[in-house]
Amino acid sequence: MTLEQPYSVRVQTRDDGTLFVNDSLGRVFMLTPAGQWNLYAGYSF
Repeated sequence: MTLEQPYSVRVQTRDDGTLFVNDSLGRVFMLTPAGQWNLYAGYSF
């Protein structure tokens, strides 16, 4: 049985409405105002 580890999500916003969200592995995903998800070329903030 695999258990999930709880973690707190951090969210940052940019002036143009872009959201940056981290995952449990420290990766940062970027959601643009156009609705596109991208893996941001950076690490957890």
